[in-house]
Amino acid sequence: MRTIGGLNLYGTATYGLSTYSVLAPPSDLALRLLDDPALGDGVSVGPSCSGGLRFVIQALNPTPVGGAVYGTAVYGTAVYSSSAGAWQDITDTFRGGSWNNGQNSPTTKAIIGTSTLTFDNRNGAMSPWALSGPFVGGGNRSWLRAGLIIRFGVIKTSALAAGLPALDTFSAFFTGKLETVVDDTSENVDGWVTVTLAELPTEAGGVTPADQAVFNGRGLSPTIWDAIVGASWPYQTDLKVPTEDAVCGPSVLTGSTSLVRIGNLTDNMHWDVVADGRGRMMIVRRHLADSAAGVVFANYPSGTQLPAVKILTYSSIERIIDQVIAARVTAADVIREDTRAMDQFGTINTGYGFPRNDLVLQDDVQVAALAQRVISLRAWDDHGIESMDIDADNDPIRLPAVLAFLACRGREVISFDVVYTHPSGHVLTETVVIEGQTHNIVMVEPGAAFKWTTTFKLGHSGVTTEV
Repeated sequence: MRTIGGLNLYGTATYGLSTYSVLAPPSDLALRLLDDPALGDGVSVGPSCSGGLRFVIQALNPTPVGGAVYGTAVYGTAVYSSSAGAWQDITDTFRGGSWNNGQNSPTTKAIIGTSTLTFDNRNGAMSPWALSGPFVGGGNRSWLRAGLIIRFGVIKTSALAAGLPALDTFSAFFTGKLETVVDDTSENVDGWVTVTLAELPTEAGGVTPADQAVFNGRGLSPTIWDAIVGASWPYQTDLKVPTEDAVCGPSVLTGSTSLVRIGNLTDNMHWDVVADGRGRMMIVRRHLADSAAGVVFANYPSGTQLPAVKILTYSSIERIIDQVIAARVTAADVIREDTRAMDQFGTINTGYGFPRNDLVLQDDVQVAALAQRVISLRAWDDHGIESMDIDADNDPIRLPAVLAFLACRGREVISFDVVYTHPSGHVLTETVVIEGQTHNIVMVEPGAAFKWTTTFKLGHSGVTTEV
């Protein structure tokens, strides 16, 4: 992948505003998303993980000014002011939770992730109406309330064991806005709060920007960046995009919201808009890996292979599209097909957003290239590895670090191998990418060692061929 945009990147002298929009000085809120936790925050991942990993959950204390919290006029003055405050560690009360992101089904686009977390509240300090405790401030009102930004991930405090994927000092899994707080008790003894979160790009789903022109001959990636800048999106400092690009025509960008508009643009290259672990938008390729994790999972592991609790396979036409029909705005259809696949499976031309007639590419040559790309990826995708379940306890030395890497970086389209062995001895080996993931963590005690399980929805990586 590559990075575009950013503060004064390219400027106006060399490439000009017709190529790259210049981001105004980033908000304090955007810069806070880049902060790493302190190395001592959180709780140790274990009980016997090698590598010094600590799981941490933090809330961004908004330090309200005049009653305002985070944001600007577009995204609401009820959330963070110009001073976004500081991250506060709340891991010590965490009881457990889950989060997910990616695709709900193999033929649909990725969705913005959600999370549900439960915290111990026997002392009442986490109740949204608490009048005392660590969360009170800004008018004697708890700042643990809807609109709060919460993030979680793993801190690496020392070198990892040999052969494991490289982790950053902080591998963020999820950054999102708190949407609901449910305060509950049991028999006047126990007490807890359950919060639901949505990844930050969800907010762009509520903003309706003015229509804007696509510059004829301009790259698709800078046009997407311009749409983000034009939406006054307060969380972005730059944008990761795939290495390849396309050229736009003279169409007008439309879309009911900023998020829909950006999603419509990504469709022109069979890309997806997702959130990275720090909550920022990121553009990724579908079904094509940008790098490899260098690990192998197996249901009957040997050697350095990692254990999978369960691996499911598929053999169906659900993921197949063997005829792609696409067109630019007001232009004629361009059709690409794999006739041998059509003979085998029948004509399948619905799925992955096709047929469509709303592309903003410059010419039909690019439309044909898009259609051929989708055909090459999906015309023969009739069997493979559908999903796998992982329990970190099955290899507590290596799996926590690998799961941390995939939870943080898997959305960047990272490939790895999965080996499925049938009880009969037949073996299916596939190079896969993560299409969706669901993680569950349950604490033994609040703030103590925990159990981590994961389900990965998988898809074939790269070109499929007739076999």
